[in-house]
Amino acid sequence: MRNPEHLVPHGHFEEEPQPIEPVLDLEVPKKATEEVVVQESEPSLTPKESFEKRKEVLAKAPDLEGVLREEWKKERGTEAPEGINLSLRTVETFRRTVKDAQDLRKVVRYSKNPEEKATALSLYTQKNEDIKEITKHGLSFEAGYREYLRAQREYFDFVNSLQEISQLQTSLDEPDFKDAKSNVEFDKKATSRLGTVMRETETMISADKNESLVALASIYPKGSKEYIEAAELLSQEKEEKPETKGEISKKIEELKALSAEKWENPMVRYFWQTKELDKMLEDFGDGKDVIETQSVIKCLNKLDEWEKHHQRTTIGGVLVGPPGVGKTTMVKHYLEQKERDYVYVDLSEDVTRYLLYGTKAIEFKSPTEYYERLAQDFESMDEEGLKKFISEHAGVAKNVFGAKGEEATVVAISQINEAIDKGKAEAGDSELGKKLDHVKGKIGELTQTAFRRELAGQFSHLVTHNGWRDGVIVAALRRGDNIIFDEFNKTKNWSLIYGLMTAKPGEQWYFADNDENIKIPEDWRMYFTANIGRKHGGFQVAEALASRANGKVMEVDYAPTREEMRVALASLSNAEGDFLRSKDDLAKLYVLINEVFPRVRNYTEGKDQTIPISYRLIRDLGEKLIMYNNPKTNEAVYQPTDKSFDEALYEVMVDSYKLYEDQTIPKEVVNIATSVGLLLDNSVKEKVTGLIGQETYDERKTAFTEHAEDFRQIVKKIQGLSRDMADETIVPEIRKF
Repeated sequence: MRNPEHLVPHGHFEEEPQPIEPVLDLEVPKKATEEVVVQESEPSLTPKESFEKRKEVLAKAPDLEGVLREEWKKERGTEAPEGINLSLRTVETFRRTVKDAQDLRKVVRYSKNPEEKATALSLYTQKNEDIKEITKHGLSFEAGYREYLRAQREYFDFVNSLQEISQLQTSLDEPDFKDAKSNVEFDKKATSRLGTVMRETETMISADKNESLVALASIYPKGSKEYIEAAELLSQEKEEKPETKGEISKKIEELKALSAEKWENPMVRYFWQTKELDKMLEDFGDGKDVIETQSVIKCLNKLDEWEKHHQRTTIGGVLVGPPGVGKTTMVKHYLEQKERDYVYVDLSEDVTRYLLYGTKAIEFKSPTEYYERLAQDFESMDEEGLKKFISEHAGVAKNVFGAKGEEATVVAISQINEAIDKGKAEAGDSELGKKLDHVKGKIGELTQTAFRRELAGQFSHLVTHNGWRDGVIVAALRRGDNIIFDEFNKTKNWSLIYGLMTAKPGEQWYFADNDENIKIPEDWRMYFTANIGRKHGGFQVAEALASRANGKVMEVDYAPTREEMRVALASLSNAEGDFLRSKDDLAKLYVLINEVFPRVRNYTEGKDQTIPISYRLIRDLGEKLIMYNNPKTNEAVYQPTDKSFDEALYEVMVDSYKLYEDQTIPKEVVNIATSVGLLLDNSVKEKVTGLIGQETYDERKTAFTEHAEDFRQIVKKIQGLSRDMADETIVPEIRKF
């Protein structure tokens, strides 16, 4: 294992470690520690001599990888597969087992439930037996584990460099440093701030360190020379802080060079990728809408960079790209990570000045006149008027009142019925009373239609207090909510928001509609998103937006195939990263991502009624094939469902097109999928033959039955995926906020 090549990871699914949790201030039981100490010192030697001799012996120990491969051959009668790194797998199994033992020990120590304590003790004893079995190779395992720690130290250095680069670059934009001269030493305030910045770089790797030290204590007693020396492999020696702005810039360049050098180490790339996968698995388990892959992190960092470097504009960014790539979701995720609220406005609808800024309600001379006007408004509405009424004021209750979901409708309908009942009580059996009774019936009918939510906003406006009613923008400014303007390319009323584009965060802005000055919050931004491409036709972006968004336009495209593959793998794995479906399904997943997705996207580009292929579709596929949680208890279960891969694929990629009369696209989707061996399962035979015909189906079914070995080769290719990824030369990014 001393040869670095032995550390290059293979077998993506068999070697991914579990997500790491910090273990603090826990001791390994003395018995377990004594039993797994590999070699005791000779009594006749001084401690220093014993320590040095031990290092010499470790250097001559048989290579762990070779020992494990010999053991594999002896026990199974065959050579171990070349695609599996047995030494790496053994070391990481050891680390997981030690962590499990520590968790069980806490239960034994602190649980007040006798039955739970007894169960934990039994499991703890078994874990200790497992530790002895793993470490039975003595010096070979010890030498291999120390080499693992050296590789991990390289990874820690790499992550530390990336984090420090980010922190130092951010600090250069802070007031304490921004205006400082390049060669003038910082004052006490700036020096103190810089110290804080550099200490923050240690937080990303503290959990990894803690787990490594706990595992280390299962080999050496704490406080021994062996333990101390091995622990020093994980330590970070902090260099002196830069004292000038020029030294910060120089430090950044040195760290960039260091991180590029560290990234050349295959094990550094392996540790990075396993941590990335752990985060994906955690996010899937939590049901998060956004999986922070490298392409997503780059977009998030860009939004953060624009906000920091363009502080004199209310435009936070303009995101364009094909449908389904997550432009709007990206902005929402960014704002949520910043702990900011936001409102969403669809500019493809006919927005009015009232919707955006507000209006004055009609002043009534008496309550009777108010109810007369209320009845008149609803009596005069025809179907077309109602549609226009809805489209102009859609979402007002949600955006203005901050209500969510059905809450806005419930509140609004309750208000209007209360107002009508009051009017009826005052009017009695008069003509007005009869009109109001008719209005209530009409409202009851309307609330059962698809327009229920949209009507809620205008109903609220009709029945609440007279005076000024804030529109979406004004209400958002008062609350400090950011605004996401979607489908900006379809708006016809740029003049309504042109003025606000010239506003600057932090200044008082005059709103003529209500004759009021409102302060623009310092972190208040407007974000614009839109689909582009032949399908959506040409459009003219308003000059006002083009000029104000200069340098803040981001094109969001489909994620790289490798990234989609990793997300898809995570969607069909458990929390430990174990793939839960069959090898055939694994091969089908690879073909789907690498062959079907690109061809379908190319075919559907420019066509109407296209359902986008995005992470949402991958998530939907995963939810059909894996039960993540028990629906009754919401506990994590991670169990494969009874649904076949082809059946789930048909449902997420083809069934949705049943909503459209034109079936050209679903036919071609099925044609593409069957041409590469997908959708040929008997579970979808009837549906598939209905689209491509029995003869074509039979031909392709026969062809791929005869070439089943091809799928096995695909599985082998996937198992080497982590090796392929280890060859990447581009240094990744970390999220900078």
